[in-house]
Amino acid sequence: MPILTTTKLGGSASDVVLAKVGHGLMRMTWFPKDGVPTPDQEAFEAIKAGLDQLPPGVKMLLNSGGTSFLSHAAWHRRSLALKGEFYGHTPRTGNVELLSRFFEKYPDYQDKAFLSIKASLSRHAAGSTTDLSKLHLDNSPENARRCVDLVLEKLRGTKKIDHYEFGRILAGDSVEDNMRTLTALKAEGKFDHIGLSDCRAETVRRANAVVRITSNEIQVSPWSYNKEIRDAIETCGELGITVWAWSPIGKIVGDNKNNAITLALEEVAKKKNITLAQTCIAWVSSRGPHVMPLPGSSHKSRTLENLAAGDIVLPAENIAKIDEVVLANSDETARRIDDPHTN
Repeated sequence: MPILTTTKLGGSASDVVLAKVGHGLMRMTWFPKDGVPTPDQEAFEAIKAGLDQLPPGVKMLLNSGGTSFLSHAAWHRRSLALKGEFYGHTPRTGNVELLSRFFEKYPDYQDKAFLSIKASLSRHAAGSTTDLSKLHLDNSPENARRCVDLVLEKLRGTKKIDHYEFGRILAGDSVEDNMRTLTALKAEGKFDHIGLSDCRAETVRRANAVVRITSNEIQVSPWSYNKEIRDAIETCGELGITVWAWSPIGKIVGDNKNNAITLALEEVAKKKNITLAQTCIAWVSSRGPHVMPLPGSSHKSRTLENLAAGDIVLPAENIAKIDEVVLANSDETARRIDDPHTN
């Protein structure tokens, strides 16, 4: 069944229409334990499933990771700590290489996809080539150029980079200088649009004062909805910036399995005859027309389930009930937006 609910991107991409629910690709090549990445054809079917549901003129957000400049051995040792940043395991550019194989096999899908890439790690951790005690990001102009050029090399001309963002804005870095670095690369035709990742309201304002920002990728779910997240969503809406809400399904197992939020979601899911995951996605989508849930999927059936949630409109009374429980149980000490500029 074709996707019905769409949204326009913000900033310089305001003419781009996307399906309301995007597709995160991390798990196809990054995995929490040593094992085997998703086989190509299984991954391809998961990607195609979403693209095939698009009406004319609408694109699907494909959210991929970029690359690092750690050695393969170092990358392997650190891979379990790098989730969500650069979505390859071995090789480190595995996610981008998977996409190049996909678009090489299915070139007709290029124009249906809006490809977002984030970067960038450096081999020079804390001034050393051997100190891997902490994740080290490097948004310097030199490393930014190395990373985007490597991504383009791995894509092999099969797909342009529609959107590019740094994995984080780092402590000690100037937000404005980071944006000027990306603006220079954009001017060279390396990519078309610039976004942010894990930025709070103040940082979003500062970045948008330098260049028109398309999106801010932050974690939003019924379990991740504290004040700084709400403020970031509000500010993005004010500035015409799209929020890409990663991990919208949150944690519906383990410690959260029987808590008040889960029980409220389950009650709504039962009334609507939808899955718990779809209820989470629909609730996140209800945060505003500029809020795009960005769940991950490696399987066709899950992709279709996630996308169908974009067309689910929860009744006002259901949203109000979930809102009440979410706000009453909001954990302000939980994972914060990873933005050192407003700590």
